[in-house]
Amino acid sequence: MKNILINPNLKQIKESATLNINIKIKAKRKKGEKVSHFGFGESPFPVPELIVNELKSHADKSSYLPGEGLHELKHAIINYYKLKFNYNFNDDDVFVAPGSKESIFHLLKLLQGPLLLPSPSWVSYEPQATILGKDVIKIPTSFENNYFLNAKQLEFICSEYEKTQQKILLLNSPNNPTGLVYPQVIFDELAKVCKENNIIVISDEIYAGVNFSKGAHSSMVYSYPQGTIVTSGLSKYFSAGGYRVGFCMIPDNMQPLKKALNALISETYSCVSEPMQRAAIKAYSEIDYILPELEINNQIHKISGEYLHQRFTSIGLKCHKPQGAFYCFPSFEPFKDVLAKQNIYDDITLCEKILENANVAMLPGSEFGVQATDLCTRVATVDYDGKAAQQFQGNKDLLIKTVMRNLVAGCDSLEKYLNGL
Repeated sequence: MKNILINPNLKQIKESATLNINIKIKAKRKKGEKVSHFGFGESPFPVPELIVNELKSHADKSSYLPGEGLHELKHAIINYYKLKFNYNFNDDDVFVAPGSKESIFHLLKLLQGPLLLPSPSWVSYEPQATILGKDVIKIPTSFENNYFLNAKQLEFICSEYEKTQQKILLLNSPNNPTGLVYPQVIFDELAKVCKENNIIVISDEIYAGVNFSKGAHSSMVYSYPQGTIVTSGLSKYFSAGGYRVGFCMIPDNMQPLKKALNALISETYSCVSEPMQRAAIKAYSEIDYILPELEINNQIHKISGEYLHQRFTSIGLKCHKPQGAFYCFPSFEPFKDVLAKQNIYDDITLCEKILENANVAMLPGSEFGVQATDLCTRVATVDYDGKAAQQFQGNKDLLIKTVMRNLVAGCDSLEKYLNGL
């Protein structure tokens, strides 16, 4: 049929930039092309054996489960967050989903009001809201302010609305794409504005475990517990992105939202498979057994991020040192005049030229909500063999030289390309 009508909210939606670049680079490598893959943020480490074995032992379980998730998993999640972060959620506050991405989509579907979105932000937040027909109010942040949203900015945006009108603020820390971690003092200041302006916060804490900043864990939960929903899952800290186990934790005072979410789950994904939930129970309930392995992973994430930061700044790019997650967000603005002579005025063209001439894959910053003319790119720091990296015994230089060869080659090639302009 030629005249198929598509929902107008979806006509402009394209495939996620992160997934698209990963498919593209895998195809290039399959052809034998050598490419440094800075485009896709997937933890390269093996899933801890304890979790894998638990998945195998429950592979025969195939029955439908309660939509909100197994009670044992909900309880394990609550205990983990209580012990690790001192969160005070209850078992009934947890709703398990096939990935935190799905949790966020369902929450945005249910909650009325505009989405207030600091930019840069993760690529899927705005498209999800667009699919749902929500108004998206992007709030630009600055390199000088570490790309943090501040209370004055939020207050100014809220002045355009009635204080009583419900609004949604989506925050992500440690942050994708910047690799930076909000300090608690900023959350405290934002919380005051949220309380005064009827803002519900969705705190995407998928990278909470991948935090190597010097400070203690920070979260809007501590400043605004009655108005903050937390989303997270197995994918980043446990290196299990393909397992698709996520969840949200909703404050006890939001009973109408819980009831509505339960109903929506029953009409959409029904439940997460039992083998995956059993594996997640093992991850959260026996974290002490795998913690040494996870901490080694974090040390390696820190080393790779700091190496790229050092190389980028030495080349002349503007770039913050990552504090968590596995990303950094370099700006090519210092090369703006040189790039203009090559007819490169925007980040999309910049990334295309870098891939074409330097065999380095990056994502344009505009995919994350910044202006294309800012010439920013999102870089993932994980293009290496995680299993080999886990053999690391404290020799950082040897690790970089032997295991992180793609990172080194990518930086060398990028430097050569920029110096040759």
